[in-house]
Amino acid sequence: MADLAKSKRASFSDRFHSHQGSLTSVLNRYDATAIAIYAVIATLALLGRWRGGMVEILMGDAGAHSSAVAGRLEPYRFIGDSMLENPAITAFYQTALDVYLQYAAGPFGGLGSAFISLLLPAAFLQLLGFHLLARRFFASPLLAFGFAIVTLLKVKVGISGELWGLILDPLSRILYQALFPWVLLLALSNPFSLSVRIATMIASGVLVYIHSHSAATQAFALLCGFAALKPRNHTWIGHGLRLFGLGCLFLLIASPFIFAFISTTSGGDLPDPALAREISIARLGRYNAPWLMTLNFLRRCWPFLLAIGLGGWWLWSRRPDLHTFLLFVAGWAAGLAFIAIYVPNVEHVIAAYWGRLPFEYDFIRSLRYVVPVGWLFIFIVGREIDALAFRVVRPVLVTTLLATLVLVHNLVTKPQRFFGLVSTGAVCLMTGTIPCPRNDLERDVHELLLAIKKLPEGSRFLPETDLLGLTIRHAARRPVVFTFKEGGWMMYAKEFDAMVNWYQRKKAFDELISYTEKKRKITDDQRWYSTFVRLAQEFGAQYIVMARDARKLSVVVPSSIVFASEKTSLLRVPAAEPRIKR
Repeated sequence: MADLAKSKRASFSDRFHSHQGSLTSVLNRYDATAIAIYAVIATLALLGRWRGGMVEILMGDAGAHSSAVAGRLEPYRFIGDSMLENPAITAFYQTALDVYLQYAAGPFGGLGSAFISLLLPAAFLQLLGFHLLARRFFASPLLAFGFAIVTLLKVKVGISGELWGLILDPLSRILYQALFPWVLLLALSNPFSLSVRIATMIASGVLVYIHSHSAATQAFALLCGFAALKPRNHTWIGHGLRLFGLGCLFLLIASPFIFAFISTTSGGDLPDPALAREISIARLGRYNAPWLMTLNFLRRCWPFLLAIGLGGWWLWSRRPDLHTFLLFVAGWAAGLAFIAIYVPNVEHVIAAYWGRLPFEYDFIRSLRYVVPVGWLFIFIVGREIDALAFRVVRPVLVTTLLATLVLVHNLVTKPQRFFGLVSTGAVCLMTGTIPCPRNDLERDVHELLLAIKKLPEGSRFLPETDLLGLTIRHAARRPVVFTFKEGGWMMYAKEFDAMVNWYQRKKAFDELISYTEKKRKITDDQRWYSTFVRLAQEFGAQYIVMARDARKLSVVVPSSIVFASEKTSLLRVPAAEPRIKR
């Protein structure tokens, strides 16, 4: 039995090196079945999200991103808009996604549908990429399939709402996430080869135009992974010079984006640094304290870090064939820690000392890429434990994976909305209701948008929620006078006057709505409505948009209601009473 187990373990152990550069030679009909399943999953997710034949509601960052594109496409429609009237607020960040949306909005009938069209390729490429990556380590297509599916799970990483996994909308970071396993595949195909290293840096440079901070941090981390693998025929000086050249190659390819970013943002010199910091804290919270986010990341993601650390140490002693891979991951992890933890902490201290805003806020968010690498180590260690006992105690593998899931269960967010999309798409397909019908909120928002489009051009709106405000911007192409989300764009663009204006409006709007608690601060309907109207008058809005049925509020004058449904209402703002000078 021991010899049999050893033989089986050897065949598994030889997998990584014996198929370098010939991954396709080990794929079989079971892999083809898995790939077909991935295509079905991605298609069903798209069907589940693409309801009513046109997507109008986008969540959070997707809505803000589409709004920025709408402002570039038709700037004349956004006179009086608190975010889009000033093109400098959105000019600093333009990616390949922006270009795609600008050209695809017409054929797809809107920016929302164009955005969601990328959900299918993103989901499929991520699943296929992680499946192929796992097949470098596992002889079993079933294990590769399980690993690929697990990477879809939405996992909290403890960094101001940052997540790993697939969500409802294919944001820029989701598009990079879908391509991340392919970059790893390229780097690991022959990590000692100079041509492979060059190709990896070229790919990383190109991916800057997909998602800048993910590509930049991962390029540095991958470069550190290569640094840990010095070819035997190279001196350390030669090795260092080659690494320097690879870094320069990445910067050369990324330079157009870098120069465009720098040229479209102010230098960050502030007339009132203390006020700027106060505004920054009000909008970005713990982004101003990277060390706090680092501690929170360690607190939440320790199971993945433990799997990479202790798992890697154990595999080093048992698996000589994986030494190359383990050294690469060690270098990658060290590089990621430097660029995503050390650099932000030091840069924030320097910025505070000089009275400037930090140059970047997002490098620390790249710590989320620890999650898929951690999952990979969990599967490799679990498979090795299973190989130790061969078939006698095969449940050990299942037990190990279940125990790990128990450890990380508090990280996995609920609900898993991507899988909800897949389920919805499957139900619609089986019942023949394609496209899937809109839910109640989507129906009400669709009717709301139709009512808004009938109003005079240039009419300005104050929405109760960001979801409604961003939807009005990108789907109805109408100016909005305040959203919470836009404050982040002003921070990134370092537009101080816009930041101050946003902060003043936020403090006023805080009387009405608590964005952190997502609930009304005023429970009395009369005070709440009168405050809403007063703010609209002060902000210069002609209409207010409620996330509720105005007909059920006795304080609302019926003649002011332009449109009302169960979940949304559009009301005309009465003219402000003139103030009598004393």
